[in-house]
Amino acid sequence: MRTPLAMIWTCVIAQSALAQPDVLGTWLWDVTTQDGDAVVEPGETATFTLSMDFSPNVGEAGLTGGEIFGLLYLEFDTLGMAGAAMGQITGWEILNGLDNDMGDVTTTDGVSLFGTTATQFFLFGPFVGDDPIDVIAVEWTPSAYQEFSVDYVTSTALLVVWEGPIDQPQTPEWPVEDAALSFQVVSSPSGVLIVLPLFALSGRRRPGPWRRTPAVPAGVAP
Repeated sequence: MRTPLAMIWTCVIAQSALAQPDVLGTWLWDVTTQDGDAVVEPGETATFTLSMDFSPNVGEAGLTGGEIFGLLYLEFDTLGMAGAAMGQITGWEILNGLDNDMGDVTTTDGVSLFGTTATQFFLFGPFVGDDPIDVIAVEWTPSAYQEFSVDYVTSTALLVVWEGPIDQPQTPEWPVEDAALSFQVVSSPSGVLIVLPLFALSGRRRPGPWRRTPAVPAGVAP
């Protein structure tokens, strides 16, 4: 039989759990090629953009009950799956200045990206409160133009979000729903197959300097 103290403590815990909103960071993605569609035709490369979407939205109450300001810290891998080794990553760019604080520490084996970090500080320097916020754009080039699909997935190690109030900011860790993206390579324009993204996001890729990678065979450390 529960004591009165145990019953009170159980009630407090239950009320605290009910008071906490469900929060989730979700990866969204978009694929484009030189002619504006998502199909890699002869002579083209694919550029896929990964963006982080917040739920609840920026400006609403977050995990701590304060207002959500946006991204603080994000660490993740972008892993090549089926078809990815039939080409290679030929460049990538961290967007929105999210590599200004720590630099770009991403490594690659030519097919996947490892240890990418994206950071910004709410109290120091420029802060981008976009929701969703574009995080990285990756360029992938096929080794040959033939009929096959290319799959990538994200694997997120950590997402930390800025929440208010401004004079006492909170930095809770949020759970993340990772993404699985896919696009098609074809042997000729007449063989085009339309592939729609599972989590479609209108293209908002920002121009900027690209970090180019040397030609590295799959499975070989750079």
